[in-house]
Amino acid sequence: MQQNEFRFDTYCGGYCGACPQFIATENGTVDALAARTNTTPDEVLCYGCKSDVLCGWCKICPLKKCAEGKGLEFCGDCAEYPCDDLQKHIDNPDYPYHSMVPRQMYEIKALGIDAWLVKEEKRWRCPACNARFSWFDSVCPTCGNKTRSWSE
Repeated sequence: MQQNEFRFDTYCGGYCGACPQFIATENGTVDALAARTNTTPDEVLCYGCKSDVLCGWCKICPLKKCAEGKGLEFCGDCAEYPCDDLQKHIDNPDYPYHSMVPRQMYEIKALGIDAWLVKEEKRWRCPACNARFSWFDSVCPTCGNKTRSWSE
């Protein structure tokens, strides 16, 4: 895999295309996000969970490490699914969009990864201007149009 190849899928069933760090990398606004979040550009730069260039948390994610170690493409392929670590990830109140993981894992299995990625790409684009928005955006950062929430 080339270092600058974007990967939108994750081991846990999340969608990297809705991550602020991923969006900043894709849009070339890493320095601006780093300044706003009091981090370094290296802590922001990310091409997705399954890439070679990862942001801060994704570098140390125990779910990623476990799935890679077992040679799995997704946590849902594991005989131990959902394990305690994945359940803690899902239930983490600091990241309520993680609660989507069981539904997303089901959709990946039902639709297949390619169809799921197309669905998620559309879901996380503004219907008015087609800009990507993140899990945290209630309005499109480009045009101000109201966005869907992570729970919709």
